[in-house]
Amino acid sequence: MIAPRHQRAVALLVTAALALGTWRLVTRPAHPNHPVNPADPAPSSVALQLDPNTATLAELLAVPGMGTARAQALISHRNTQTAQGTSPAFTTPSDLSKVPGFGPATLQRVAPFLVYPTR
Repeated sequence: MIAPRHQRAVALLVTAALALGTWRLVTRPAHPNHPVNPADPAPSSVALQLDPNTATLAELLAVPGMGTARAQALISHRNTQTAQGTSPAFTTPSDLSKVPGFGPATLQRVAPFLVYPTR
């Protein structure tokens, strides 16, 4: 039987080893030849391609940098344009600049995730 003080020491060593292993796993690059750039969108996010003319609130919220207020403003603008007979409301990325909250920085951030209808 292991003495209680030795049990605590072993438990501490095991905990430290697990913490170190977790830290190394989280902080290492995904692949040694392809270092991770924190400014790049996550690979799973880049696959997201939404049409702002048809996307739901939940879908828009998946776009990095969108947020609830911007997504709701986009949908509100889209609904207003559709009611006025302008359909689709968004045919180019610059059309989003008509939506409150969509300045140049936001447009650049969400651009990789949005697609527009072709004419």
